[in-house]
Amino acid sequence: MSLSTRSISMLPPVYANEKDMEQMCFALIENAIHAADGKKQRKLVVSGRKADDKVMLRFEDTCGGILPEQVDRIFEPFFTTKPPGEGTGLGLCIVDRVVRQAGGTIRVENRPGEGVTFHVTLPVQRSA
Repeated sequence: MSLSTRSISMLPPVYANEKDMEQMCFALIENAIHAADGKKQRKLVVSGRKADDKVMLRFEDTCGGILPEQVDRIFEPFFTTKPPGEGTGLGLCIVDRVVRQAGGTIRVENRPGEGVTFHVTLPVQRSA
């Protein structure tokens, strides 16, 4: 799988625990890696930008997308598309919790047969 990042190091701090942000990023990257298994197009681009008082992150893959009938369930606890014993179904549930606790939002843009983009928006820390 090809992984590239754009403009991530230049982003301001956000209202979120550093470990939680690491866990969020890890879960989104891990899901893309799992989705890439056996696919020809295996690319993940992680990018970010500041917009007003928010940081906007994008995790965009070309790994085939999510089945339309599954999209509404991906943030549910214990929902997984992985075979039994290969996943807990907690990754995206935790991502959703972390983002909400930080005062942010997450949405998924699904392109069946092509890929998925997760859009994460988080509030920027204000200077003291």
